[in-house]
Amino acid sequence: MSSYKLVFSILLFLHGSIHGIGFLRAFNLINTSILPEDISRSVGLLWLFAGVLFLVSMGGHAYGFYWWFQLAVLAVILSQVLIIMMWKDSKFGTIPNCIILVVAFITWGANRFNAQVHQEQRIFLQKVPSNLSATISAGSIQNLPPIVRKWLDFSKVIDKPKASFVRLKQTGAMKTKPDGDWMSFEAVQYINTSNPEFIWTVNVTMNPLVHLYGRDRLTANEGEMLIKLLGWFNVVNEGPSVQMNTGAKIRYLGEMCWYPSMATSEYISWQELTPLRVKATLEDGDSEVSGIFNFDESGQILSFEADRYYGGNANAERERWVVNILEYKELDGKILPSTCEVTWKFKTGDFTWLQLEIEELNSNVFKLYEPVD
Repeated sequence: MSSYKLVFSILLFLHGSIHGIGFLRAFNLINTSILPEDISRSVGLLWLFAGVLFLVSMGGHAYGFYWWFQLAVLAVILSQVLIIMMWKDSKFGTIPNCIILVVAFITWGANRFNAQVHQEQRIFLQKVPSNLSATISAGSIQNLPPIVRKWLDFSKVIDKPKASFVRLKQTGAMKTKPDGDWMSFEAVQYINTSNPEFIWTVNVTMNPLVHLYGRDRLTANEGEMLIKLLGWFNVVNEGPSVQMNTGAKIRYLGEMCWYPSMATSEYISWQELTPLRVKATLEDGDSEVSGIFNFDESGQILSFEADRYYGGNANAERERWVVNILEYKELDGKILPSTCEVTWKFKTGDFTWLQLEIEELNSNVFKLYEPVD
């Protein structure tokens, strides 16, 4: 249990326990200066009921049940009514009530956002074909540039089923401007490699109470990005446009390093620029995007670079976007990039805004990750 969660659970416990004093005072079980006024037994039962609601919501919060905040809001409403009835002696109980209400509001926003995204993920998964008959063979890659063939061999995808669906978990840090602070994040991504589509969801921790919740996706040849502060307030809400569509496709193309069998897809074409530098082009519908993969002699991808719009509005300009691969490890029985950083190459200087690590990756496991409450 995190320190924040522990402190808040203690607050709920203490606040709920204090409400028991009203019950005990009403039934003349104690004499206390905390509530010197006489309390009727019916009101005393309400004090007890409010205390029980706080204690039950504390248990729900401690064990991660999604409903805890709903009970907490009911408890706060009842508690505050009782406090107003005995304002002179119990007014300071308003302070913990306000704290609990704020945390419940934050939790409600997160749950609301996650429910929306989870529905989108279910729809996404339903569209993924589950035909696993195709296998990447040595003969099927003979028309690819030599270094791409070497990469596929290095990655250990030869003689294995082609991935039609990939799911992965990421952790890392990001920042929104060059002089900004690094913020930790956790993310989940689902990828359809049979048809260029992905959906990525992220939880960014600005501080223990303030989070950004985001969803980036490419579906039906269109890109979208949604980021909400606390799950309530739009920070970014960009729908399909030339900027968003091409940006999402370039991202999808660059992330092929995590699902190498996509290199043989009919919508991907390759052009050798030098023995270690190859241009990949993704053709989807009436549009196409391109980027360059840089390799070393062993077939490892060192980086991916492309010109991508910085932002999703109509005034956005293309800037050089570079993904540098820092480490590899075995994932899903393959040798894949595990640690990367992403940099915008501005004329005024480099802006490295993202550092990420792949914690888990599975191909052709046709189910969503269990939601984390």
